[in-house]
Amino acid sequence: MKNILRRLLGGDLRLQEALALSQLKNSWTQVAQNNLLHIQPYKYKNKMLYFQAKSAVAGYDTRFFSQLIIDKYKEFCPGIIIREIKIDHTGGMEPDTPEEHKTAERRICPVCGDKYFGGDSICVLCQNKRDAKIDAKITAYLNEAPWARYSDILADFPQTEETRFLRIRLEMQEETLFYLWRKPDEKQAVKYILLKTGLTPDKINDNIIKEQLPKKLHKMIYE
Repeated sequence: MKNILRRLLGGDLRLQEALALSQLKNSWTQVAQNNLLHIQPYKYKNKMLYFQAKSAVAGYDTRFFSQLIIDKYKEFCPGIIIREIKIDHTGGMEPDTPEEHKTAERRICPVCGDKYFGGDSICVLCQNKRDAKIDAKITAYLNEAPWARYSDILADFPQTEETRFLRIRLEMQEETLFYLWRKPDEKQAVKYILLKTGLTPDKINDNIIKEQLPKKLHKMIYE
């Protein structure tokens, strides 16, 4: 089952990894806590997070902090699974900028009052809570209108990034497909196609259903 889903959603999984990497990079300053800034995350693939280090020595020393990094990311990015840390390159970190030095300063979060590192206006934990509320609202929106595109939600969620919308839609698409393999259902099949194509319900016909569903799944539901 997992292999089938991986083949079907290969492109989507690559996009999900790219979105996850963006979140991991944005949270790195607070995960590092000014102690591990000699390394930087630069690739996330197959649930493995790859780092580049300023030197071979720095890369070697980081091996002893791998589990700490994973545990910290569980706190700041709970929706992303990291099975292993790897130091893939050394001597290739991007140079520091004045803005990056600012992110290393300790601040007080105006929401919870805790101290944190980073250049954002609030700490990552409070931002995660805020994001979770927005994600829930977008999910509810897509449950009502699975065909919705990014431009459709801007009136209700004007500050939502397109990458967030795409991530939520892809996750719903993956979950719906997984459900269909376990419990074939015509209504859920149509929902999956609406999420996948962005077509409105009046555009869905037998040919589109047959084209968009995996052959085996189509046979399980309609034959």
